[in-house]
Amino acid sequence: MNQTAIIKALHRAIETNNLQEIPKLLQLSATVDALINEKSPLHTAAALGHCTAVVLLLGAGASVQLQDKEGNSPLHYAAHEGHLAVCNRLIKAGAAIGSMNNNADSPLHLAAAAGHTKIVLKLLDSGANIALQNHQGNTAIGLACQHAQLNVLRAIDLSQPAYLLKNNAQNSPFLLALIALHQLQIDHWEHQIREGSKRCTYSIQRACFYIIPTIASVSNKALSRTAQKKYFTQNWFPKKQIDYLKQLNLLYYLIKKTALNFDANSKGLSPLHMACIIGEGTILAAILKHQRRLNPSYGQISALHLLACSGRLDGLRVYLNAATAEEIHHKDSKGWTVLHYLADAAGTVPMLHLLLSRGANPLIKSLEATQQFAKGSTAAQIAVARNNLDLAIALDSK
Repeated sequence: MNQTAIIKALHRAIETNNLQEIPKLLQLSATVDALINEKSPLHTAAALGHCTAVVLLLGAGASVQLQDKEGNSPLHYAAHEGHLAVCNRLIKAGAAIGSMNNNADSPLHLAAAAGHTKIVLKLLDSGANIALQNHQGNTAIGLACQHAQLNVLRAIDLSQPAYLLKNNAQNSPFLLALIALHQLQIDHWEHQIREGSKRCTYSIQRACFYIIPTIASVSNKALSRTAQKKYFTQNWFPKKQIDYLKQLNLLYYLIKKTALNFDANSKGLSPLHMACIIGEGTILAAILKHQRRLNPSYGQISALHLLACSGRLDGLRVYLNAATAEEIHHKDSKGWTVLHYLADAAGTVPMLHLLLSRGANPLIKSLEATQQFAKGSTAAQIAVARNNLDLAIALDSK
Protein backbone atom coordinates (compact mmCIF):
# COMPACT_ATOMS: atom_id res chain seq x y z
CA MET A 1 0.00 0.00 0.00
CA ASN A 2 1.50 3.34 -1.07
CA GLN A 3 1.50 6.46 1.10
CA THR A 4 -1.46 8.07 -0.70
CA ALA A 5 -3.61 5.02 -0.06
CA ILE A 6 -2.45 4.85 3.56
CA ILE A 7 -3.37 8.51 4.16
CA LYS A 8 -6.83 8.03 2.63
CA ALA A 9 -7.36 4.90 4.70
CA LEU A 10 -6.30 6.78 7.84
CA HIS A 11 -8.80 9.55 7.18
CA ARG A 12 -11.58 6.99 6.63
CA ALA A 13 -10.66 5.20 9.84
CA ILE A 14 -10.77 8.50 11.73
CA GLU A 15 -14.19 9.34 10.27
CA THR A 16 -15.63 5.96 11.26
CA ASN A 17 -13.74 5.93 14.59
CA ASN A 18 -12.19 2.56 13.74
CA LEU A 19 -9.93 2.21 16.76
CA GLN A 20 -8.47 -1.08 15.55
CA GLU A 21 -7.26 0.26 12.22
CA ILE A 22 -6.05 3.70 13.34
CA PRO A 23 -2.91 2.44 15.25
CA LYS A 24 -1.94 0.17 12.35
CA LEU A 25 -2.25 2.94 9.80
CA LEU A 26 -0.33 5.37 12.00
CA GLN A 27 2.61 2.96 12.02
CA LEU A 28 2.52 2.75 8.21
CA SER A 29 2.01 6.48 7.53
CA ALA A 30 5.05 8.62 6.81
CA THR A 31 3.26 11.72 8.13
CA VAL A 32 0.35 12.01 10.51
CA ASP A 33 -0.57 15.51 9.36
CA ALA A 34 -1.29 14.74 5.70
CA LEU A 35 -4.24 16.77 4.45
CA ILE A 36 -7.32 15.58 2.62
CA ASN A 37 -9.84 18.27 1.66
CA GLU A 38 -7.61 20.76 3.49
CA LYS A 39 -8.04 18.93 6.83
CA SER A 40 -5.63 16.77 8.79
CA PRO A 41 -6.73 13.60 10.60
CA LEU A 42 -6.61 15.55 13.87
CA HIS A 43 -8.97 18.21 12.49
CA THR A 44 -11.45 15.48 11.56
CA ALA A 45 -11.17 13.61 14.86
CA ALA A 46 -11.62 16.85 16.82
CA ALA A 47 -14.65 17.90 14.78
CA LEU A 48 -16.33 14.50 15.24
CA GLY A 49 -15.52 14.26 18.93
CA HIS A 50 -13.55 11.02 18.62
CA CYS A 51 -11.53 11.50 21.79
CA THR A 52 -9.60 8.19 21.70
CA ALA A 53 -8.61 8.84 18.10
CA VAL A 54 -7.38 12.29 19.15
CA VAL A 55 -5.22 10.69 21.85
CA LEU A 56 -3.76 8.23 19.33
CA LEU A 57 -3.00 10.97 16.83
CA LEU A 58 -1.37 13.19 19.44
CA GLY A 59 0.71 10.24 20.58
CA ALA A 60 1.87 9.73 17.01
CA GLY A 61 3.05 13.35 16.80
CA ALA A 62 0.09 15.10 15.16
CA SER A 63 0.40 18.90 15.22
CA VAL A 64 -2.05 20.42 17.64
CA GLN A 65 -1.48 23.88 16.08
CA LEU A 66 -2.02 22.94 12.41
CA GLN A 67 -4.57 25.18 10.69
CA ASP A 68 -6.78 24.35 7.71
CA LYS A 69 -7.30 26.68 4.74
CA GLU A 70 -9.75 28.77 6.79
CA GLY A 71 -7.29 29.07 9.64
CA ASN A 72 -9.12 26.72 12.00
CA SER A 73 -7.06 24.61 14.39
CA PRO A 74 -8.26 21.30 15.87
CA LEU A 75 -9.30 23.27 18.97
CA HIS A 76 -11.50 25.51 16.81
CA TYR A 77 -13.32 22.43 15.53
CA ALA A 78 -13.75 20.83 18.94
CA ALA A 79 -14.94 24.10 20.51
CA HIS A 80 -17.43 24.79 17.73
CA GLU A 81 -18.90 21.27 17.82
CA GLY A 82 -19.11 21.14 21.61
CA HIS A 83 -16.68 18.31 22.37
CA LEU A 84 -15.45 19.13 25.86
CA ALA A 85 -13.34 15.98 26.36
CA VAL A 86 -11.51 16.65 23.09
CA CYS A 87 -10.94 20.28 24.07
CA ASN A 88 -9.42 19.13 27.35
CA ARG A 89 -7.02 16.78 25.51
CA LEU A 90 -5.98 19.42 22.99
CA ILE A 91 -5.40 22.07 25.66
CA LYS A 92 -3.36 19.61 27.71
CA ALA A 93 -1.30 18.89 24.58
CA GLY A 94 -0.47 22.58 24.22
CA ALA A 95 -3.11 23.89 21.82
CA ALA A 96 -2.96 27.68 21.48
CA ILE A 97 -5.99 29.02 23.37
CA GLY A 98 -5.90 32.32 21.52
CA SER A 99 -5.33 30.92 18.04
CA MET A 100 -7.33 32.89 15.47
CA ASN A 101 -8.71 31.71 12.14
CA ASN A 102 -8.93 33.78 8.95
CA ASN A 103 -11.79 35.80 10.43
CA ALA A 104 -9.81 36.31 13.66
CA ASP A 105 -12.27 34.09 15.52
CA SER A 106 -10.73 32.24 18.44
CA PRO A 107 -12.04 28.92 19.80
CA LEU A 108 -13.78 31.03 22.47
CA HIS A 109 -15.70 32.95 19.78
CA LEU A 110 -16.92 29.72 18.19
CA ALA A 111 -17.86 28.07 21.48
CA ALA A 112 -19.79 31.13 22.67
CA ALA A 113 -21.67 31.51 19.37
CA ALA A 114 -22.65 27.84 19.46
CA GLY A 115 -23.73 27.95 23.10
CA HIS A 116 -21.23 25.47 24.55
CA THR A 117 -21.07 26.91 28.06
CA LYS A 118 -18.74 24.32 29.62
CA ILE A 119 -16.20 24.79 26.85
CA VAL A 120 -16.43 28.58 27.20
CA LEU A 121 -15.64 28.25 30.91
CA LYS A 122 -12.79 25.80 30.22
CA LEU A 123 -11.23 28.15 27.68
CA LEU A 124 -11.53 31.11 30.04
CA ASP A 125 -9.98 29.09 32.88
CA SER A 126 -7.14 28.20 30.49
CA GLY A 127 -6.39 31.85 29.75
CA ALA A 128 -8.63 32.76 26.80
CA ASN A 129 -9.11 36.52 26.36
CA ILE A 130 -12.78 37.47 26.73
CA ALA A 131 -12.04 40.88 25.16
CA LEU A 132 -10.50 39.45 21.96
CA GLN A 133 -12.24 40.86 18.88
CA ASN A 134 -12.55 39.27 15.43
CA HIS A 135 -12.31 41.10 12.10
CA GLN A 136 -15.84 42.51 12.56
CA GLY A 137 -14.86 43.67 16.03
CA ASN A 138 -17.14 41.18 17.79
CA THR A 139 -16.15 39.61 21.07
CA ALA A 140 -17.33 36.20 22.27
CA ILE A 141 -19.93 38.03 24.37
CA GLY A 142 -21.18 39.88 21.30
CA LEU A 143 -21.56 36.63 19.36
CA ALA A 144 -23.43 35.01 22.25
CA CYS A 145 -25.82 37.98 22.21
CA GLN A 146 -26.31 37.63 18.46
CA HIS A 147 -27.06 33.91 18.67
CA ALA A 148 -29.38 33.84 21.69
CA GLN A 149 -26.92 31.92 23.88
CA LEU A 150 -28.36 32.92 27.24
CA ASN A 151 -26.66 30.11 29.16
CA VAL A 152 -23.27 31.40 28.03
CA LEU A 153 -24.07 34.91 29.24
CA ARG A 154 -25.25 33.58 32.59
CA ALA A 155 -21.91 31.81 33.06
CA ILE A 156 -19.83 34.91 32.28
CA ASP A 157 -19.24 37.89 34.52
CA LEU A 158 -20.93 40.61 32.48
CA SER A 159 -19.81 43.34 34.86
CA GLN A 160 -16.35 43.27 33.31
CA PRO A 161 -15.38 45.94 30.71
CA ALA A 162 -15.36 43.40 27.84
CA TYR A 163 -19.17 43.39 27.91
CA LEU A 164 -19.23 47.06 26.90
CA LEU A 165 -16.88 46.64 23.91
CA LYS A 166 -18.40 47.68 20.60
CA ASN A 167 -17.67 46.12 17.23
CA ASN A 168 -16.40 47.91 14.13
CA ALA A 169 -19.87 49.25 13.36
CA GLN A 170 -20.04 50.58 16.94
CA ASN A 171 -22.73 48.06 17.87
CA SER A 172 -22.71 47.13 21.56
CA PRO A 173 -23.60 43.54 22.53
CA PHE A 174 -27.02 44.81 23.65
CA LEU A 175 -27.63 46.45 20.27
CA LEU A 176 -26.44 43.27 18.51
CA ALA A 177 -29.05 41.30 20.46
CA LEU A 178 -31.78 43.72 19.39
CA ILE A 179 -30.71 43.56 15.74
CA ALA A 180 -30.77 39.76 15.92
CA LEU A 181 -34.35 39.84 17.25
CA HIS A 182 -35.41 42.11 14.40
CA GLN A 183 -33.83 39.81 11.81
CA LEU A 184 -36.12 36.99 12.91
CA GLN A 185 -38.95 39.13 11.46
CA ILE A 186 -41.77 37.90 13.64
CA ASP A 187 -44.27 40.53 14.75
CA HIS A 188 -47.64 38.89 15.30
CA TRP A 189 -47.97 35.15 15.58
CA GLU A 190 -50.74 33.35 17.35
CA HIS A 191 -52.23 29.92 17.03
CA GLN A 192 -54.79 27.89 18.92
CA ILE A 193 -54.79 24.16 19.56
CA ARG A 194 -56.36 21.91 22.16
CA GLU A 195 -54.51 20.40 25.10
CA GLY A 196 -56.87 17.83 26.56
CA SER A 197 -60.08 19.64 27.52
CA LYS A 198 -58.50 23.08 27.27
CA ARG A 199 -58.14 25.40 24.32
CA CYS A 200 -54.65 26.93 24.27
CA THR A 201 -53.59 30.18 22.67
CA TYR A 202 -49.87 30.26 21.88
CA SER A 203 -48.88 33.90 21.59
CA ILE A 204 -45.49 35.04 20.35
CA GLN A 205 -46.41 38.65 21.10
CA ARG A 206 -46.16 38.15 24.86
CA ALA A 207 -43.49 35.48 24.65
CA CYS A 208 -45.56 33.05 26.67
CA PHE A 209 -48.45 30.65 26.29
CA TYR A 210 -51.87 31.23 27.79
CA ILE A 211 -54.19 28.37 28.63
CA ILE A 212 -57.78 29.35 27.95
CA PRO A 213 -60.08 26.89 29.78
CA THR A 214 -63.25 25.80 28.00
CA ILE A 215 -65.18 26.89 31.11
CA ALA A 216 -65.35 30.65 30.83
CA SER A 217 -65.58 31.25 34.58
CA VAL A 218 -62.05 29.94 35.14
CA SER A 219 -59.42 32.67 34.78
CA ASN A 220 -56.54 32.43 32.30
CA LYS A 221 -53.31 30.93 33.56
CA ALA A 222 -49.85 31.49 32.07
CA LEU A 223 -47.67 28.44 31.59
CA SER A 224 -44.38 28.32 33.47
CA ARG A 225 -41.08 28.57 31.60
CA THR A 226 -40.50 24.87 32.27
CA ALA A 227 -43.85 24.02 30.71
CA GLN A 228 -43.07 26.26 27.75
CA LYS A 229 -39.79 24.43 27.16
CA LYS A 230 -41.63 21.11 27.28
CA TYR A 231 -44.04 22.31 24.62
CA PHE A 232 -41.16 23.64 22.52
CA THR A 233 -39.58 20.20 22.37
CA GLN A 234 -42.70 18.07 22.09
CA ASN A 235 -45.08 20.00 19.84
CA TRP A 236 -45.26 21.59 16.43
CA PHE A 237 -43.48 24.89 17.04
CA PRO A 238 -41.36 26.07 14.11
CA LYS A 239 -37.70 26.72 14.88
CA LYS A 240 -38.04 30.39 13.98
CA GLN A 241 -40.65 30.99 16.69
CA ILE A 242 -38.50 29.19 19.23
CA ASP A 243 -35.46 31.25 18.22
CA TYR A 244 -37.52 34.42 18.60
CA LEU A 245 -38.48 33.53 22.17
CA LYS A 246 -34.91 32.54 23.01
CA GLN A 247 -33.63 35.90 21.75
CA LEU A 248 -36.39 37.70 23.63
CA ASN A 249 -35.46 35.95 26.89
CA LEU A 250 -31.81 36.88 26.35
CA LEU A 251 -32.78 40.54 26.01
CA TYR A 252 -34.85 40.37 29.21
CA TYR A 253 -31.78 38.99 30.98
CA LEU A 254 -29.49 41.73 29.69
CA ILE A 255 -31.93 44.44 30.70
CA LYS A 256 -32.34 42.99 34.18
CA LYS A 257 -28.77 41.94 34.95
CA THR A 258 -26.34 44.20 33.11
CA ALA A 259 -25.29 47.80 32.64
CA LEU A 260 -26.80 48.71 29.28
CA ASN A 261 -25.11 50.83 26.65
CA PHE A 262 -27.62 53.09 24.89
CA ASP A 263 -25.13 54.73 22.52
CA ALA A 264 -25.94 54.85 18.82
CA ASN A 265 -23.82 52.93 16.32
CA SER A 266 -21.86 54.42 13.41
CA LYS A 267 -25.10 54.84 11.40
CA GLY A 268 -26.87 56.66 14.22
CA LEU A 269 -28.98 53.66 15.22
CA SER A 270 -29.49 53.38 18.97
CA PRO A 271 -31.05 50.58 21.06
CA LEU A 272 -34.16 52.74 21.45
CA HIS A 273 -34.46 53.10 17.67
CA MET A 274 -34.00 49.34 17.23
CA ALA A 275 -36.64 48.61 19.87
CA CYS A 276 -39.03 50.91 18.00
CA ILE A 277 -38.32 49.17 14.69
CA ILE A 278 -39.11 45.82 16.35
CA GLY A 279 -42.14 47.20 18.19
CA GLU A 280 -41.99 44.60 20.98
CA GLY A 281 -43.85 46.33 23.82
CA THR A 282 -42.17 44.51 26.72
CA ILE A 283 -38.66 45.26 25.45
CA LEU A 284 -39.54 48.86 24.65
CA ALA A 285 -41.03 49.41 28.11
CA ALA A 286 -37.88 48.02 29.77
CA ILE A 287 -35.60 50.27 27.69
CA LEU A 288 -37.71 53.36 28.38
CA LYS A 289 -37.26 52.78 32.10
CA HIS A 290 -33.53 53.30 31.63
CA GLN A 291 -33.42 55.71 28.71
CA ARG A 292 -35.81 58.61 28.89
CA ARG A 293 -34.75 60.36 25.67
CA LEU A 294 -38.00 59.84 23.77
CA ASN A 295 -37.13 61.60 20.55
CA PRO A 296 -33.73 60.43 19.27
CA SER A 297 -33.23 61.01 15.56
CA TYR A 298 -32.19 58.27 13.16
CA GLY A 299 -31.43 60.32 10.08
CA GLN A 300 -34.51 62.53 9.71
CA ILE A 301 -36.87 59.81 10.95
CA SER A 302 -38.02 59.89 14.56
CA ALA A 303 -38.31 56.90 16.85
CA LEU A 304 -42.11 57.21 16.68
CA HIS A 305 -42.00 57.05 12.88
CA LEU A 306 -40.07 53.80 13.12
CA LEU A 307 -42.54 52.42 15.63
CA ALA A 308 -45.47 53.20 13.30
CA CYS A 309 -43.80 50.99 10.68
CA SER A 310 -43.51 48.03 13.06
CA GLY A 311 -47.18 47.13 12.99
CA ARG A 312 -47.13 46.57 16.75
CA LEU A 313 -49.97 48.09 18.74
CA ASP A 314 -48.45 47.00 22.06
CA GLY A 315 -45.21 48.86 21.36
CA LEU A 316 -47.02 51.97 20.16
CA ARG A 317 -49.15 52.05 23.29
CA VAL A 318 -46.09 51.77 25.52
CA TYR A 319 -44.23 54.55 23.71
CA LEU A 320 -47.16 56.97 23.63
CA ASN A 321 -47.51 56.74 27.39
CA ALA A 322 -44.48 59.01 27.68
CA ALA A 323 -44.46 60.76 24.27
CA THR A 324 -44.65 64.54 23.98
CA ALA A 325 -46.88 66.52 21.63
CA GLU A 326 -43.76 67.61 19.76
CA GLU A 327 -42.92 63.98 19.02
CA ILE A 328 -46.41 63.15 17.83
CA HIS A 329 -46.41 66.08 15.38
CA HIS A 330 -42.78 65.66 14.27
CA LYS A 331 -42.17 65.72 10.50
CA ASP A 332 -39.23 64.30 8.60
CA SER A 333 -37.39 66.12 5.81
CA LYS A 334 -40.18 65.24 3.34
CA GLY A 335 -42.86 66.59 5.65
CA TRP A 336 -44.10 63.12 6.54
CA THR A 337 -45.77 62.67 9.93
CA VAL A 338 -46.22 59.48 11.93
CA LEU A 339 -49.53 58.92 10.09
CA HIS A 340 -47.78 59.02 6.70
CA TYR A 341 -45.44 56.29 7.91
CA LEU A 342 -48.33 54.28 9.34
CA ALA A 343 -50.13 54.39 5.98
CA ASP A 344 -47.02 53.54 4.00
CA ALA A 345 -46.26 50.51 6.19
CA ALA A 346 -49.76 49.01 6.04
CA GLY A 347 -50.55 50.04 9.61
CA THR A 348 -53.68 48.93 11.40
CA VAL A 349 -56.84 50.87 12.28
CA PRO A 350 -56.35 50.35 16.06
CA MET A 351 -52.90 51.93 15.75
CA LEU A 352 -54.47 54.84 13.87
CA HIS A 353 -57.13 55.37 16.54
CA LEU A 354 -54.46 55.39 19.24
CA LEU A 355 -52.43 58.04 17.40
CA LEU A 356 -55.50 60.16 16.67
CA SER A 357 -56.46 60.03 20.36
CA ARG A 358 -53.06 61.60 21.12
CA GLY A 359 -53.59 64.44 18.64
CA ALA A 360 -51.99 63.21 15.41
CA ASN A 361 -53.30 65.26 12.47
CA PRO A 362 -54.46 63.24 9.40
CA LEU A 363 -54.82 66.35 7.20
CA ILE A 364 -51.14 67.28 7.02
CA LYS A 365 -49.69 67.11 3.50
CA SER A 366 -46.17 66.11 2.55
CA LEU A 367 -43.69 68.85 1.61
CA GLU A 368 -41.76 66.98 -1.06
CA ALA A 369 -42.44 64.41 -3.76
CA THR A 370 -40.97 60.93 -3.49
CA GLN A 371 -40.47 58.27 -6.15
CA GLN A 372 -43.96 56.93 -5.44
CA PHE A 373 -45.95 59.82 -4.00
CA ALA A 374 -46.56 63.37 -5.17
CA LYS A 375 -45.91 66.49 -3.15
CA GLY A 376 -48.90 67.31 -0.96
CA SER A 377 -49.88 63.68 -0.30
CA THR A 378 -51.92 62.99 2.81
CA ALA A 379 -51.78 59.82 4.89
CA ALA A 380 -55.14 58.74 3.43
CA GLN A 381 -53.83 59.05 -0.14
CA ILE A 382 -50.80 56.93 0.77
CA ALA A 383 -53.07 54.30 2.35
CA VAL A 384 -55.13 54.14 -0.85
CA ALA A 385 -51.99 53.75 -2.96
CA ARG A 386 -50.90 50.90 -0.66
CA ASN A 387 -54.34 49.29 -1.03
CA ASN A 388 -54.94 49.61 2.72
CA LEU A 389 -58.57 50.58 2.27
CA ASP A 390 -59.65 50.08 5.89
CA LEU A 391 -57.00 52.55 7.01
CA ALA A 392 -57.83 54.97 4.18
CA ILE A 393 -61.52 55.00 5.12
CA ALA A 394 -60.69 55.54 8.77
CA LEU A 395 -58.39 58.45 7.86
CA ASP A 396 -60.94 60.05 5.52
CA SER A 397 -63.62 59.92 8.18
CA LYS A 398 -61.59 62.18 10.44
